[in-house]
This record gives sequence, C-alpha cells and structure tokens, in this order.
Amino acid sequence: MGMNLLNKFKKLINKFLGLFPSKTPTGRAEFDVWAQSIIDTYDLPTKDADSIKWALATMIMHTGPTKAYVPKFKFYLMISAGASKQVASVVFREIKDAQDEAARKAKEQQSAEATALQVVSSDGQAQA
Repeated sequence: MGMNLLNKFKKLINKFLGLFPSKTPTGRAEFDVWAQSIIDTYDLPTKDADSIKWALATMIMHTGPTKAYVPKFKFYLMISAGASKQVASVVFREIKDAQDEAARKAKEQQSAEATALQVVSSDGQAQA
C-alpha cells in the first residue's frame, strides 16, 4: 500500500514538473530515459513503447530550430491529440465507405429497374 501511494505521489510530482520546459534529449540513452519518463508519467492512449517513441522522435524533429527546452506535458498533449485525429480519420473513412456503398446499391437498383421497365406501344408490342 505504501509503495503504491509513493508511486502516485511521484507521478503527481512528475506531472507538475512536466508543465515546465525541460531539455530535449541530445543522445540516444538520454532519449530513452526522457521518453520513458513521459510514458511513466502520463496516461497515454497506447502502451506500445515503440509507437510512443516514434511519435516523440517525430515531434522533436518538428519543433522549431530554437526549441531546445519544451514541457513534457506538451508532448503528452500532442500524442493525445494525434490519437484523437487518428480515430476521427477512421470515423470519416467508415462514413464515406457507407455512403459510397449506399450510392452503389442505389445505382444498381436504378439500373435494374430501368432494364425491367419496357415501353409498350399502342399495339401491345414491347419496345426497348
């Protein structure tokens, strides 16, 4: 019980400290420690460390040329926003696919009805 409370307290302190700019990593070992501190501190949308590290590395590459100090909380927000955008993209695609399928079925039905309808002349002969 005591360790769980201590871990929660450490996480709370790290979240507070994450609000302030901290040095972005400049070495591989430093990057791993830095990334792990973000993974351990925040409730990220995925637990896949490689995916998180990939996202963090990409975000560092896109920071401005003078951004050597960035709050860790900002990286958490960017990962969360990215996950939300990914879900939104899937929803867009599902809706678009359903609309395309409905339009395809309507077109097939219309084509079948046009084929089934035949114009009948006044002498009772079917015309195409």
